[in-house]
Amino acid sequence: MSSRVPIFRAFPRVGLPPRFEDWADFERRVETLSESGVIEDYTFLWYDVRPHPRLGTIEIRAMDSQTRVEHTIALSAFVISLVKLLTEQFATGAPSPDPPWEILDENRWLAARHGLEAELVDHRSASRTGVRQLTESLLKRLAPHASELGCSQELDGIRDLLRGGNGALRQQMVYEANHDLRELMAEIVARTA
Repeated sequence: MSSRVPIFRAFPRVGLPPRFEDWADFERRVETLSESGVIEDYTFLWYDVRPHPRLGTIEIRAMDSQTRVEHTIALSAFVISLVKLLTEQFATGAPSPDPPWEILDENRWLAARHGLEAELVDHRSASRTGVRQLTESLLKRLAPHASELGCSQELDGIRDLLRGGNGALRQQMVYEANHDLRELMAEIVARTA
């Protein structure tokens, strides 16, 4: 369901970021790579999530573009609500989830391969749960945070994605109907315009 993940696996400094002990650790690593001539600066770290020192933000980079603007906005509302939830949990001293890297990487692959139909691995129980079910459960936890941020309506767009499918599912459906790439491209343009 995502062409980005398998294609980008061929490049260095992509995918799940390493764990940085602190800001100084991040700066040291970037400096080592820069001074050695491997990269020009931190923008050559193409991780799914990365700090952006010039803007003072964290970039969430891994989501493939949606063909509908309202779905892109919904995903943005989802991310900022999730960040608010996790920031507040951290501030209260709640333990951080710390799944092993290989579980995160496997779930990343499963999501890219199967999209909304993926069943992701829970590292604590070794059980698998569907993306749709996990997302519905998370939406309930995010609702008060979205409300405080003023993006509840936008977050509701995630339910539309769960019900009607995302751009990848629609593209697959259109292509399978006639195996016509021109028809598929016309659909993408119509949905995106």
